[in-house]
Amino acid sequence: MRDGGSGCPRPLTAKTLLIVVLLSVGVGGCSQPTNAGSAGAGRSVTIRHQSGHDPFGFAPKTLTVAVGTRVVWRNRTSQPHTVTASGDHPYFSSGVKTLIAPGHSWSFTLKKPGRYPYYCIVHPFMKGTIVVRAGKPA
Repeated sequence: MRDGGSGCPRPLTAKTLLIVVLLSVGVGGCSQPTNAGSAGAGRSVTIRHQSGHDPFGFAPKTLTVAVGTRVVWRNRTSQPHTVTASGDHPYFSSGVKTLIAPGHSWSFTLKKPGRYPYYCIVHPFMKGTIVVRAGKPA
């Protein structure tokens, strides 16, 4: 999804949103649970229900990790979600063909230092940031 140069993703068109919704209904149960205990030290982000205007969110909103850390996003909501780094060529993306179904998770090992804002394609108001440092996490 292009961001038009503003750094924020453009709103989904009705056609794109319909495709995402249909995919979530058709393959919502296809994501596989991830075991956080393998390869390297892991950290996790919870996809959760929250109070207020936006019904879902990432907790913590910002996570700082060391290079080589495996981050697991755990979906604790009643809806499918994605985890997609912002930009034309995102560093990581869980994808829309295998949405993270309720009760399931998705993981990615971060190998490059940097600041990586991300969002959910299905719910673009859901935003978070992973900060990857060359040394130990703060």
